[in-house]
Amino acid sequence: MFDEMPDLFGRMFSGGNTLCNPTPIEPHKTYSSLFEELCDKCYPERFMEPYDAKLVSAATKIYKGILQSKDDEGTQKDLMHRAHK
Repeated sequence: MFDEMPDLFGRMFSGGNTLCNPTPIEPHKTYSSLFEELCDKCYPERFMEPYDAKLVSAATKIYKGILQSKDDEGTQKDLMHRAHK
């Protein structure tokens, strides 16, 4: 897992281009796609304050899967179920 983190976190915190741009979560926000919603809600940085190691670890794994499944809605639905758990 830690071998994958430099690349994943490097893109998130370096200010470089990413596929997802998280925004503050709004209660009734609508998204244009499941991919966009998952990116926004599962962004690992959301679980840094207050820090929760279990949630950060889970979010990191799910977020990586989301980035790899940009065009695969079936995988995105599976990741959505994992995120809910």
